Amino acid sequence: MPRADFAYRNGKTALVCNVSSWAVHPKYRGWGMALLAEVLRDESLTYTAFTPNPTAWAALLAQRFTPLDSHRIVMPPMLQAETLFGPSRPVIDFDPVTVRKRLTGQQRQIFDDHAPYDCLQLTVSDGSDHAYLVVKRRTYRLNTSRLGGLAGVLPVRIPYSDILHCSAPELLSRHLERVKLAILRRQRTAALVAEMGLFLVRPRGLMRSMRTCYRSPQLAPGEFDRLYSEIVLLPI
Repeated sequence: MPRADFAYRNGKTALVCNVSSWAVHPKYRGWGMALLAEVLRDESLTYTAFTPNPTAWAALLAQRFTPLDSHRIVMPPMLQAETLFGPSRPVIDFDPVTVRKRLTGQQRQIFDDHAPYDCLQLTVSDGSDHAYLVVKRRTYRLNTSRLGGLAGVLPVRIPYSDILHCSAPELLSRHLERVKLAILRRQRTAALVAEMGLFLVRPRGLMRSMRTCYRSPQLAPGEFDRLYSEIVLLPI
């Protein structure tokens, strides 16, 4: 059966169920779609799927999921160097006690829920403006099968920092390079990755498409983030 994680999101009364990681016993393979339909039977819920493989993607679309027009942008260091020289310098805080004190009630719930799962949580402050970020350290496995020698045998994993949530995207954009460098240094990663939808103006970096979809009677596409998902729980 599919794994389903439930959470209230975005300050609304919409209950979000994130679906991932399902397998059907060989004895019941012919019932896979019926089992999935049973999991998705509650029409009042919002359902999301952030990492479906091609088979799962087709199954979800058959269950009336809508593709999200999602792209990620991969940003190595120093591509937004101009944001280092603004009129103000932000305060970037990683201390869990200090970060939690600065958060609203709903943000504190997010903080507490994600604290056990090795997420980097931080605040960025510039005067009266504050942003709360949740970042996950992940690895990208580079396909080296076409390379000769040991490079074609040994796996190459590139660590990167993935922004799962940002409460104030405009503030992040204003100080993007400083925030990026602070996160990369803290997590010892090679690049910062974020959903393109966070930015009004596209930052410099490599665009990558995402296979994601949803079904919701309440939430619009721009109201989703990737908290409370398999990205937090699983080493993917």
